[in-house]
Amino acid sequence: MTYRLEDFDPDVLKQFTPQSMQAEEVAWLGNLDEIQFPGMKAFSGFKGDRLIGCSGLFPIWPGRWQAWAVYSLDVGRYEMLKIYRWTRDFLDAHRYRRVETTVLTDFEAGHKFATMLKFKKEGILRAYDPAGRDHTMYSRVS
Repeated sequence: MTYRLEDFDPDVLKQFTPQSMQAEEVAWLGNLDEIQFPGMKAFSGFKGDRLIGCSGLFPIWPGRWQAWAVYSLDVGRYEMLKIYRWTRDFLDAHRYRRVETTVLTDFEAGHKFATMLKFKKEGILRAYDPAGRDHTMYSRVS
């Protein structure tokens, strides 16, 4: 089975079921055709024709970028290794002063993934998302 990357298109999010902790993020990202983020850099990863995840960066202001990622509910261990490598290479290729991301406080796999990608924990953001859930802020500063 071949793996490939494509430029991100919000319509691809209709092709998969996200991890339960990421369902609200996918709903929000699916509206990106209505919300404009000039300068966003993002990709979608496929195994054959099956979408396994999407990831990207959008600018907050010069030197500060927000990272985001969503993955398929049925993504396997080997697929996560591929996604990790794609994301690591993507982040390493886009060197910005600050890249930040948030992870739901009770999403252990998300915390592990952020740490593997060399993000450092900064603190808790209380009632951060539209559902009022707490998130942990992480950053990579160069």
